[in-house]
Amino acid sequence: MSSTQAYGVWVAQGQRQRIGRVQQGNLISGNAQVGVRLYGPATTDNVVQANLIGPASRRDDFVGGTQNVGVEIADGASHNVVGGDTPSAATSPGNTLRYNQQHGIVVADDQSRDNWLGAISCSTYRPCDRPGQRWRNAERPG
Repeated sequence: MSSTQAYGVWVAQGQRQRIGRVQQGNLISGNAQVGVRLYGPATTDNVVQANLIGPASRRDDFVGGTQNVGVEIADGASHNVVGGDTPSAATSPGNTLRYNQQHGIVVADDQSRDNWLGAISCSTYRPCDRPGQRWRNAERPG
């Protein structure tokens, strides 16, 4: 999904949605604000894995300063999984987050709890349920 809309994928008050699968992930880039947004207190048990979030193409091209945040978890969204056990999409469905203007992943508020932020290709493997944790992207080329 590459577009100029505000959000690439927005799950609001949704449960048990799957965005991406091993070797069948999505390309989500070029959005004005956020690539994937999990929003609302009824947004639970969703999985975001094996996606390219930020690059312009599957070749990892730089799209040129569009999307602010790769993945945002906000307004009480809880018990969601973003990433996998290892950064490799071939063996475990971690996401690739690159070239987002501000952050790769943002947990935006104190009400969004018990979310698993697993492996991504530009960060390290670690669980997180601390509100407000922000992960920076890998450095841009050039």
